[in-house]
Amino acid sequence: MSEETIRRVLDKYFGFMDEIGGNSFIEELIPEELIDVEKEPPYAGIRFWRAIKSTVTKGEIRALEDYYGHRLPQSYHYFLRCRHFIALELGQQSIAFFKNLPRTLIEDTEEEIEEFYEGLIERNYLPFARISDVGVLCFDANTGGANQAYEIVGFDQEDGFARPAFCAKNFATMFVAFEAHLDDWISNRRAKE
Repeated sequence: MSEETIRRVLDKYFGFMDEIGGNSFIEELIPEELIDVEKEPPYAGIRFWRAIKSTVTKGEIRALEDYYGHRLPQSYHYFLRCRHFIALELGQQSIAFFKNLPRTLIEDTEEEIEEFYEGLIERNYLPFARISDVGVLCFDANTGGANQAYEIVGFDQEDGFARPAFCAKNFATMFVAFEAHLDDWISNRRAKE
């Protein structure tokens, strides 16, 4: 059930972003295989991109787990192995997942964490997405036990990432809420057109 929900949300989100022309980025920063060659560039130096089937391997996931120092939930493994993307924003608070590009998952994750969220991993909080411009979402590896059903917590940069705030029971259940919000957003956007 959880994998089905994750895939459905990703398919729905990227399908709608393609429909409204929302996936554009700086051309030189888009991996070649993500460039949408069927669409004309909207501006000089900007290209449309498309989410593609992920090529993330079990070895890359193990390397990511080694970096975090913890095993990751199977639902997150599944998420990483669904699609490569530059941007993915879900939820009412603009949850922006760390990018998942071909061949650079570990490097991109390390760069994001070391630039903005240093010190959280030492406290067993494993960052995986930004919350708008104000904070970060993490797996709380202090919870969950042997099956890595970690609670999802958020941290605010206003207090220096000092206090975790509960966000979801686990990664998979978070997607149920994402789907409801996504359905509302798509419906409202189409109603305005």
